[in-house]
Amino acid sequence: MQKDLRKNIMSKYSKKIIAGGCSFTDKRQPLTLGYKHNTWPEFVGELLGMEVINLGQCGSGNRQIKYRVFNEIMKYDPKDIGYVFVGWTEWTRLDYETSTRYTPMQMEETGIYNGDYYWTYGPGVGRNQIPTSRFKEMINVKTNDPSQDFLRYPIFEHLAKQSLQYYYDIQNLCKDLNIPYYCFQAIATLPCLEFEEEWRYMRETSSKLLMEEKISALIDEKCFWGWPIEKFIGGNTMVEWCKKKNGVQSWFNIKGNDRHPSEKSHRLWAEQWCEYVNS
Repeated sequence: MQKDLRKNIMSKYSKKIIAGGCSFTDKRQPLTLGYKHNTWPEFVGELLGMEVINLGQCGSGNRQIKYRVFNEIMKYDPKDIGYVFVGWTEWTRLDYETSTRYTPMQMEETGIYNGDYYWTYGPGVGRNQIPTSRFKEMINVKTNDPSQDFLRYPIFEHLAKQSLQYYYDIQNLCKDLNIPYYCFQAIATLPCLEFEEEWRYMRETSSKLLMEEKISALIDEKCFWGWPIEKFIGGNTMVEWCKKKNGVQSWFNIKGNDRHPSEKSHRLWAEQWCEYVNS
């Protein structure tokens, strides 16, 4: 009773936190069922005493994250928004502004995630690629010669530049509306960290883009935790931070082949996130 009353009071009087991201933000965790726990936005909301609007959705690429956050901001008077937080995802996820089939209700009722998942660059071995009707003409990258065997369209450099543009767009929008904004890279810019040696060429390419693209100089490092993202050039991600803080074997949910942060990791991340925001 008291908990419900407190929730109603917060909803009516407190400012809102708008949080965007992929499955590392999505509290429904649809990729692996059988457990439910809050993710970092909910813990941050508790610590800051604010209502949370969690827009995180499994499988989202940065384009979808950008537009979901953008559209949510437009619904409110900027004075009612306490913070906008974004956990950006892999650059290589190709998606559109809205998902096609996945709904929370479908997952809740059936216990099965059956959405139109993203298409991404990734090794053909050891990773389940799910081609959709939208991307029938795309082919997998052959890691023995990544400089020649890119997907036909768009090439990696284009995807990287798009994500940098999305970062800047939300930063600029919040600045124009005078809304406090902070973000971070939740996971690596490229998928499949276990294949890092095979992907060294592309990781170095992303590092080069981060250093040389003109728009990178416009990213406000004060509001982008871990910038410039890639560890090759001194950056950091939520994944790397949680592994170091919580241990490689306990930062994620050990259930099947799941690699999403455990509740403990989400709580630790939320605590340090609040310290960062208030510093």
